[in-house]
Amino acid sequence: MLAALVLAALVASSASARELALSFDDCPRKPGPVLDPMKRAEQLAGHLKTAGIQAVFFCNSPAREPEGEARVRYYADRGHLIANHSAEHPDFNKIGAKEAASEIDRADAELKGFPNFRKWFRFPFLHEGKGASSVEALRAILNTRGYRNGYVTLDTQDWYADDLLFQNVKAGRSYDEPRLCRSYASMMKRDAAFYDDLSVRALGRSVKHVILLHETDLNALCLGTLIEQFRNDGWSFISPDAAYADPIANLEPKASTHLNQGRIDALAREAGYRGSLTPPFVEESAIEAEFRQAKVWK
Repeated sequence: MLAALVLAALVASSASARELALSFDDCPRKPGPVLDPMKRAEQLAGHLKTAGIQAVFFCNSPAREPEGEARVRYYADRGHLIANHSAEHPDFNKIGAKEAASEIDRADAELKGFPNFRKWFRFPFLHEGKGASSVEALRAILNTRGYRNGYVTLDTQDWYADDLLFQNVKAGRSYDEPRLCRSYASMMKRDAAFYDDLSVRALGRSVKHVILLHETDLNALCLGTLIEQFRNDGWSFISPDAAYADPIANLEPKASTHLNQGRIDALAREAGYRGSLTPPFVEESAIEAEFRQAKVWK
């Protein structure tokens, strides 16, 4: 069945190499190590404006954080898309269907009034339910509410890179910002290249990608460098609407498939792909080593 769907996708779509949409989870995120949260929003939006890129922010309840509603509106008023990431960011592998539905509905009630709202839901931690029956129940909840899965194709550990920044600043260490940003962007780029290669090998083409990032201080500092490095490496940036129009949006993996490493990974597993499914920087130790080698911390 999957082979037939993949073939149909290939026929229905034109080959488009290295196209990417930016998505940011956990907005409005807690205070970080360097920036005031509103200043973080301003810097992120500034990078996006300079680069001419529209992003999507997957948001939790704005009431969770001080100035949360103002931050969400700041992004929306600048043309970025707003989508649902649950009210309180629970692990959907650990809660029942009733609580899951409440999480989705509470966030929906708070977010649907913002400009540019999309009925896309991204599971916290990319956990779509523990076991096939739970996955199917959660999919039914989304379907009855008219929601689509806000999947990712390029999973990243950017949150851990930001956590390292937090740990070092808290410990009183300074950092070399250009080295920090170049090293971070290089890691994200190499992980993205891995998933794009996996897409070509397992599905036969480079899909329209969605990268998983977070609304962090690190991205507020380094997004401009990340965008520049990706463009220098041949990537082009597209809108989230364009990315979610890719035929893989309709290739929902089986409920029994390993799902929490993104859609390309899941479809590759389902297609019986036998190559590596481990990107270069999935392990926290690899990120730590990369920053040390780049002499980021002073």
